[in-house]
Amino acid sequence: FLKFAKDQGLNKDQVVLHIFTDGRDVSGGTAVKYIKELESEIVKKNIGVIGSFGGRYYGMDRAGNHERIEHVTEILFNAKGNILNLHETSIADFIENQYVEKDPTGKIDEYFEHYLCVHDHENPKKYIIEKNDGIFFFNFRADRAKQLTKAILDKQEEYNLHFVSMAKYGEDLVTDVAFTPAAIVTTLGKELSAKGIKHAHISESEKFPHVTFFMNGQSDIVQDGEMQKKIESRTDVKTHDEAPEMKSKEIVDAAIEALQDHDVVIINFPNTDVVGHTGNMQAVVKAAETVDMETKRLADYIQSVGGISLITADHGNAEVMIDEGGAMHVAHTTNLVPFIVTDTAMEIKRPMGTLADIAPTVLKLFGVDAPLGVVEGMSGKSIV
Repeated sequence: FLKFAKDQGLNKDQVVLHIFTDGRDVSGGTAVKYIKELESEIVKKNIGVIGSFGGRYYGMDRAGNHERIEHVTEILFNAKGNILNLHETSIADFIENQYVEKDPTGKIDEYFEHYLCVHDHENPKKYIIEKNDGIFFFNFRADRAKQLTKAILDKQEEYNLHFVSMAKYGEDLVTDVAFTPAAIVTTLGKELSAKGIKHAHISESEKFPHVTFFMNGQSDIVQDGEMQKKIESRTDVKTHDEAPEMKSKEIVDAAIEALQDHDVVIINFPNTDVVGHTGNMQAVVKAAETVDMETKRLADYIQSVGGISLITADHGNAEVMIDEGGAMHVAHTTNLVPFIVTDTAMEIKRPMGTLADIAPTVLKLFGVDAPLGVVEGMSGKSIV
């Protein structure tokens, strides 16, 4: 991007980078490494400045904690909040001091409060967002980008911004999209609705987009016969390891209620993933116990009414809490996940499959063949 900006004739101060550090999907303690690499590229290409930085906990919130987003936008637009004077210390030195003073594991990468970087004493607001600016948002994860994007677009009338997003973030967020998604012609929800099969999608705020927006092919359109229910995640805790049970009981209660007049219920338990990202082993154990108990409660009910449960995951996390070097592991894993069919009398055609096989399997259980075709169909095959 820096090279592209330079090639377009922009000067050094016209490219302002507002950084969000991770510590969740990458190892903790790596933020300082990436900051140093970025600063090296800025010097090498002689373009760009870092205008602000902070952890993803604030700017990438997806659970409706609007005070976290406001914490960031107040700095981006008004220079109100934490200040880091770059005449006194560098960003890298500041972060390394935070590791020493607050969190030697580096998990703090995710939780840094946002800081305005002051390069010029006489003009501390030099690198905030101003009227007629262009904004390029690099996040390709719609669920993590939506809230901050909306907060920025809400200022569009006043600021006349040109907002370019890496991907499409939602039907209601009008941006210029750099990379439009590949067309997803059909989804499980579309096929169920086409056959008159009623389906409910339920989770708490932390994972609600996963059972709706992502499940529906990155679309906010609700199909005929589809019900969506969002249970608000707890906002009285800073991180979910403080209450690893989360809203699992409420999710199952809602699922059982939905099963009274829906044929399919799709739910997501966030616990082991969300709590796994905290690195708190004791809390992860409690999260796993909760999911185990609530999964059994739901599966038992489904069995009692003659139904079938399909239990799976889209990635790992909590099964690896310590890496090979003995350090805390908080990121996702690519380990194989189970796909459990609770009907023991059902014949499984093959012992190994992929996530793409799940939708065709669900359809097959209703006597529906998944549509074929590279473009207009489904790539997976039923395992039953």
